[in-house]
Amino acid sequence: MAVEFYPFGRLSDGRQVTAAKLKNRAGASVTVLDYGATIQSLCVPARDGSLVDVVLGYDTAEEYERNGDFFGATIGRVANRIGGAAFELHGKRYELAKNDGENHLHGGTEGFDRKLWRMAAQGESLLCWRISPDGEENYPGNLKVQVLFTLTEDNRLCIGYDADTDADTLLNLTNHSYFNLNGSGDILSHRLQLSSERFCENNAVCLPTGRLLWVEGTAFDFRKEKEIGADIGAEEEQLKLAGGYDHNFVLAGKKAAVVCGDQTGIELTVETDLPGISAGHTAIYRQYARRADRQRRPEDRASGGLLPGDPAVSECDELLGLSVPGPARGRAYALRDRLRFSRTLRDGAFRVALTELAQTADLAFRAAGIADGAAVKHNAVTEIR
Repeated sequence: MAVEFYPFGRLSDGRQVTAAKLKNRAGASVTVLDYGATIQSLCVPARDGSLVDVVLGYDTAEEYERNGDFFGATIGRVANRIGGAAFELHGKRYELAKNDGENHLHGGTEGFDRKLWRMAAQGESLLCWRISPDGEENYPGNLKVQVLFTLTEDNRLCIGYDADTDADTLLNLTNHSYFNLNGSGDILSHRLQLSSERFCENNAVCLPTGRLLWVEGTAFDFRKEKEIGADIGAEEEQLKLAGGYDHNFVLAGKKAAVVCGDQTGIELTVETDLPGISAGHTAIYRQYARRADRQRRPEDRASGGLLPGDPAVSECDELLGLSVPGPARGRAYALRDRLRFSRTLRDGAFRVALTELAQTADLAFRAAGIADGAAVKHNAVTEIR
């Protein structure tokens, strides 16, 4: 399987954007751009044998530069929101860009999604890498980041993250693809099952309060498979506050979620050793998007930062979707962070993040922090059926 490179267009300043396509013998393919290390397309077989592009993307470099949707991009340094757009590390306060109201979202105004990465074939895989200099978006430390994309002959899309820094910092990498398992239209008829008996209560700005609520008897009960849109219009306070689903579900088993496209039969199964999954489909985006992210609960003080020599390697399998890495091993830096549903402008989408949650204070998920001289690695695997 050779990696095919071709021009994708130019940015407003004249810089060239390059696409790289990986394709296996079964016809499945993934296209990645060097702009944002972005998954532009992922074509997988449906039950009738036809290939369906299951991720949202644009056809031109200009559209990616103009729109702030984060479609398929690699997000960093910190994906999701940092409350108050500031954090403290070793007694020093770092003020960040407020690009989401009073909060800091997805690494700031010029996050990793806005950068041109270097990329090259590595065997039958594609390697993207960049150096984030000390002070970029006011984060400390010179940070080296690599993302490895691999599409196997048995239709597994594997994404591996590798990063190291020369100073203590925060890091929360993810891939920001939006999925529609039917390939077009809305996803309200996608069928979803969650292995969860409780979910985290949200406040008025969709940050978790720390209180756990039971799903039984509520619109949040997905223990038995049902359509995503079945109860989204119910008169329940938590639905009204979020404008739909935008909540962390506490998992009761390793098999976290199963979603199926009602038209194509394409199925997504999420398996993880993390204790939570965030499912979001807000009223504003009912016709457009749904999200599922593996995460830790607010009370879980896992690691979002590693001390020198502390390895962080994690793995997990997810069938027909994007997989979730396991938890990192290391020590924590407190990080108030919460993903806010980002704007989707076209066809319905099912959101699945490709990353590991390494630390949560106020529901920080998809985090993997590293510290002076340490490295962090995690992997994601997608099997397409």
